[in-house]
Amino acid sequence: MHNVKLIYNVYHVNTVCLLPLQVVNVVKVFDPYVAVDIDEIQVARTQTRQKTLSPVWNEEMNAKVHSGENINFTVFHDAAIPPDEFVANCKVPFEDIVGEKTSDFWVM
Repeated sequence: MHNVKLIYNVYHVNTVCLLPLQVVNVVKVFDPYVAVDIDEIQVARTQTRQKTLSPVWNEEMNAKVHSGENINFTVFHDAAIPPDEFVANCKVPFEDIVGEKTSDFWVM
């Protein structure tokens, strides 16, 4: 779940949690983090949660947006040896949340 608030042209994002992740390889747990991008430019990253399929972050971040089209959330496994492994992602168009003071949404 993500909570997004528009403060003038600053977006306030609170990345809360992921439902239990369906991992397709043989890994039983992993070390996930979420990268937050505005149109392919990374603006924030959560802390890594260790050895879990049901991470909880409840982390807040702010990003100034002048002409962005999408906010992207990408989950990675924080690998011991780079590069980190892609797990899942989602894209939310700003047109879906612009004009709202607060937009709570679940992405599946």
